[in-house]
Amino acid sequence: MDIVYEPSATYGILFAERQTAEYYGRIARAVRDSKTWGEFRNALPESVWDEEFLSNFGDDVPDDNEPFPADHYPYGYNDGQYMGGWPTEDELSWFPDDLIEKHKAAVDYTGPDYDLLYFPDDADADAIAEDLRARGHKVEMDSGDLLDWLDLVGA
Repeated sequence: MDIVYEPSATYGILFAERQTAEYYGRIARAVRDSKTWGEFRNALPESVWDEEFLSNFGDDVPDDNEPFPADHYPYGYNDGQYMGGWPTEDELSWFPDDLIEKHKAAVDYTGPDYDLLYFPDDADADAIAEDLRARGHKVEMDSGDLLDWLDLVGA
């Protein structure tokens, strides 16, 4: 597995498969950087546009040249859900249970909007990364995708 990670005050140390981080980074940059609906549509992963926006618009799809109202999508939130999902839920689907226990992470399935794997403030990101590498994974600090997503959600 190709894994990236980024420490966060809100989410502890966030680990993600690189393609997952890139996906969420694209969503964050689409919201942050788009000036028109056309720019937004083209910047989003196609599945997010098709599954989360087209169904909400019906026959009233905004024209590509209309201004994109980024302030209507705070934290990447759209119509009662976070665009594209939430990386902490993806993280829970693959992160080894024994490493969760070893590094004293908390697993929370009770959140109203998403599940969470949280490594405590004193967790050693490098040691966790090394444990993942010992299992044959490529593990690196994030190159910006998770940072962009964390910035979007205010973490």
